[in-house]
Amino acid sequence: FKSSKLRNQIIMQILIDAGVRVGAVLKLKISDLVDDWSNPRFRLTRTPDDPSDPRLDPASNKTKALSVSISPDLMKLIKLYISTVRAASPNTHEHDFVFISEKGITSGQPLTYKAIHKIVKTFGDAINFNLH
Repeated sequence: FKSSKLRNQIIMQILIDAGVRVGAVLKLKISDLVDDWSNPRFRLTRTPDDPSDPRLDPASNKTKALSVSISPDLMKLIKLYISTVRAASPNTHEHDFVFISEKGITSGQPLTYKAIHKIVKTFGDAINFNLH
């Protein structure tokens, strides 16, 4: 399978199932994941000016800090992505962000707003629906 396909599927599933904003997905860190078999979830935190975020346009979360429940199957997909795709990419030891760029000079760096907007647009085009 194509690694970016797995990443994009997980991103869209989080956006749709959890109803969170794009910034929250970009900001998601491995340390925010809570793999509790009875209630898998992730924590959304408010950390403006996060010193660990190397992006020129750092990710931000507009809502207050909260815990977001996800399905066990989605948690399994996230863990699969982290243990395979993310683990095999360069530079991921420099940060804790879950979703990364997978090609070019930014490979291994946290995914950007521009990249996630392209993922969302591609998905919207595929289902003939304008997502924003």
